[in-house]
Amino acid sequence: MRPVINRAGHDFETEALVIRTDYSDDEAWRAVVAILDQSDGEFEVRHHLVDDRAYAGASTDEMAFSAVAADPDSKWCSWPTPPR
Repeated sequence: MRPVINRAGHDFETEALVIRTDYSDDEAWRAVVAILDQSDGEFEVRHHLVDDRAYAGASTDEMAFSAVAADPDSKWCSWPTPPR
C-alpha cells in the first residue's frame, strides 16, 4: 500500500494534484514543474506536487486511494480496501 498523501493546507477541489510516478528522467520532471509554475498573468496556477519515490510505478487507483485515504468522509471515493 502506498502512503497517504498529506492534504493539510491543500484544497483538492481547486488545486491540481500532480504525483510523480516515473523517476527515469529528472530533467523531464523539472520541465513539468516549470510549466506548472508558470502563470499566464490572468489565472493563478494552484497545484500540489508530490515528489516521493514511494509512488514510483503507482497505478491510478493507488494514487487516487492515497489522495482520499486520509479523509474517511471523502465524497470522491468509497473503496472498502486499498487497491492491490
